[in-house]
Amino acid sequence: MSRKKQNLIMGVKTEMNNQSDETIDIIRILMDERCDIQFANIQNKEAH
Repeated sequence: MSRKKQNLIMGVKTEMNNQSDETIDIIRILMDERCDIQFANIQNKEAH
């Protein structure tokens, strides 16, 4: 996991430490998917 991604997750966890762990897990999953999509887009641009 990249440093930037870890920092994003830590930031979300800090902001939401009064929320349930379930909410944090949902956000982490959404963030992971978004990061993967962005990474795929970057790879596609570099390939062309």
